[in-house]
Amino acid sequence: MSLDEKLQKTTKVLTGAAALAAAVKVELHPERDEVEKVTVLGVPLFKRDDDGRPRVLGIPFARWFRGRR
Repeated sequence: MSLDEKLQKTTKVLTGAAALAAAVKVELHPERDEVEKVTVLGVPLFKRDDDGRPRVLGIPFARWFRGRR
């Protein structure tokens, strides 16, 4: 594999990684330092309700990891 081929492959990998990073959006709650919402290409994957209970793909889960607020 020549240096040109290696450079082209590296450029493709970095471009793909940058596109993936731009597609994922993570929002943090400013006071609690918790992840509030995660979206990929605008589709919500993770969100917390007002009581801090997480929902993953719309499925509710108990707040067991850090306890109640």
